[in-house]
Amino acid sequence: MSKGINLISQEGRERLRIAKIRLKLKKFSYFILGFFILFTVVVFGFFFLYQRELSTNERQISLLKSQIESFNKVESLLVTTTDRSEKINKILNERISYVEVLSACSSLMVPGFIPTAIEIKSAGELKISGTCEDLQSLTNLNERVEEIRLRRSYKEIVYPQVSRTAAGKYLLTLELKK
Repeated sequence: MSKGINLISQEGRERLRIAKIRLKLKKFSYFILGFFILFTVVVFGFFFLYQRELSTNERQISLLKSQIESFNKVESLLVTTTDRSEKINKILNERISYVEVLSACSSLMVPGFIPTAIEIKSAGELKISGTCEDLQSLTNLNERVEEIRLRRSYKEIVYPQVSRTAAGKYLLTLELKK
């Protein structure tokens, strides 16, 4: 059996072992340092990337806010226009057509009848005051009133005042009520 002779002293071997450990620790620390440097670069890369996305998102948010403000203006205009349109339609639906009233008024004009006052009331009612020259014109006027009554344009036709002057003329007031 052969035994090897170890010429390195126990102390030297211990130093050699410590030197190897130091070398391994140095390599391991370089590896850890490289890993942390790489990790730091990656973290800063993500940070800058997200920072750029954040600034892009902020620009988009400000753009969308300005679009929303312009839409608010358009919406306000639309609401105002709609409201005014509804009011106009309400006015148009509630207005009174005076064609029928004026037609009734013109149909009452007979020879010898001189109107002195014509009053058109809000509900489409008509009040006519006038003078008939003679009994024939009063009769003709009464016939026209009967024609209007038969058409049922008015619910009630009333002579609230009929009188005769000393000259033989007839003063009258005629009311046509809806």
